[in-house]
Amino acid sequence: MIDMDGRLGPLDDGRVAPRKQTLLAGFVIMARQTDAQLLQGLQLVPFTSAWHEVFHQPCWRELELVQLLMRVTRWQQDPAWTVQVLEWQRFWSGQVLAVTMQMLTEGLERAGLATIALGHALHTVVRLAPLLPPGAAADDPFVTALRHVDDEAGRLAEGQVRFLEQRPFGLERAEIEAALAEKHEAVSGLWRKFVEQL
Repeated sequence: MIDMDGRLGPLDDGRVAPRKQTLLAGFVIMARQTDAQLLQGLQLVPFTSAWHEVFHQPCWRELELVQLLMRVTRWQQDPAWTVQVLEWQRFWSGQVLAVTMQMLTEGLERAGLATIALGHALHTVVRLAPLLPPGAAADDPFVTALRHVDDEAGRLAEGQVRFLEQRPFGLERAEIEAALAEKHEAVSGLWRKFVEQL
């Protein structure tokens, strides 16, 4: 269990300090850009129309969330964050490479499953609103954006669960559950470390 309560404090007149806004937004943007990149790549594969819809809508939703965070964040530069950023980059680049290798060696079905499993882990593990301390200004654009991202993540995760319940591509339930567990564990590890560094 990750202790997230109030990690974005102390507040500055009800607002999250620019330093913490920058760290959180940077992490989330990199994660969601990765998810969008993988979803976009799978749209180029000649799946059925049903599969295309599964990848298409979440892809654009991710890009919209990225644009929202880029717009409302009060950015603050600090060279000391380079090490953290490189660590996030290694993780998410590694996920892209893993899915690409699966596509080449194990087939499109398992690459699609890995992509959905990674997205589901991102949506369910990386929850932003719990990081807000009591007293966060409800009308602050950054605070509002975090809550909106969480709401959208919940909806995306629900859609993925409904889709996976149909056992797409004829994959066995055990294989689907294993893919979900693997990505959940990986994302949880990175998120836990990030939250502790806040």
